[in-house]
Amino acid sequence: MSRKSLIFFVTGLLILINSCQEFDDTDTFLGDDLCEKDPYGEWKSLSNECDYLCKEKIAELKIKCQDIRTQGCYCGESRCWNGESCQLINEED
Repeated sequence: MSRKSLIFFVTGLLILINSCQEFDDTDTFLGDDLCEKDPYGEWKSLSNECDYLCKEKIAELKIKCQDIRTQGCYCGESRCWNGESCQLINEED
C-alpha cells in the first residue's frame, strides 16, 4: 500500500469513527436524568433541536433552531422542557 493510500485510508477511518460518536444516547446536555423522573418526560431522539424546549430556554441558551437530530426531553404536545421539568405551554406565547 502506498503512503498516499495509507493516509487516505486512515483519514477516512477517522472520519467514520468521528461520525459514529457524534450521536451519543447518553448525552446529558439538558438533563436526561431529570427528564425521566418527570411524569410527562420522555428522553428521545427528535428531528429539531427546538421541538422540546420552552421558548425561554431557547432564548437563555441562545439556540438557533435547526432541523438536526438531537436528544431531548419530549413532554407531549401541551408541555415543553424548561431544563428541569416539563411545564405547561402558555397559549398566549
